[in-house]
Amino acid sequence: MAVSALISGYLALGSALSSANVLTELSGNGYARQAVACTYDPVTGTIYISAATFGPDVTANWLAAAFVALFDAGTGGNLIFSFGITGVSVLVGQSFTVPAASVQLSGIGRGLFVAGGVIPPGTALGTVTDQLAPSLSGGTATTGPTALALSAALVLSAQTLVFISPYVASLTIDWANGTNQNITLTGNVTAYNVPLNGLPGTRYRMTFIQDGTGGRTLGGINAIFKHVGGPLTLSTAPNAIDVVEYYYDGTTYWGDVVSKSMG
Repeated sequence: MAVSALISGYLALGSALSSANVLTELSGNGYARQAVACTYDPVTGTIYISAATFGPDVTANWLAAAFVALFDAGTGGNLIFSFGITGVSVLVGQSFTVPAASVQLSGIGRGLFVAGGVIPPGTALGTVTDQLAPSLSGGTATTGPTALALSAALVLSAQTLVFISPYVASLTIDWANGTNQNITLTGNVTAYNVPLNGLPGTRYRMTFIQDGTGGRTLGGINAIFKHVGGPLTLSTAPNAIDVVEYYYDGTTYWGDVVSKSMG
């Protein structure tokens, strides 16, 4: 089964970057990498990086930061990408913020998300674009396209492109298993519960497949789901397939049946 590599990570600030993509990272005086979520939109093939604020617990003035970088660990780890910014000096009591969704990685649908989950050093991953450069608290990011490359071999957690969800009568989808999931109904779903690990701004796909008997129904739909045309009603013919696409806004899963196969 094909697999896809996923990332989350830690933003870092650096004063220099070598030709081998080794970052001279800031250190001491209250500096620490900041954890960020990396949300992947499979429709556009873009990863959006969440906000990160460095400081204000600065005990002594930091060296001027000339690069923002993403690592796969809070300390050490592998450099995933970096891009230059106009030198930013963070002084005692100050902070530096990279706003939510200002850093976007695009063109990586066939690069970073690769089978096997291992990317060799020097692999071109795509482009980086700063959408909100003026708001980077004194720094202007270099706008894309900027080639991305790794400083070392990066091993990423693997996830199936299509996760096969086992049938249970009380269904709780866990999106950590994949944004595209299938379930073959061998019985009725009596409770369609609030999903786990949903990321706001993400699109998901759920495919409901009737078994060879058919007649399986979907009930107990939680109010977090809103489907076009009212409560979701599945096709019930043997081997029928209903494909439902969702957009999660942080409060509601807005769903639409995009494909029906009557078996």
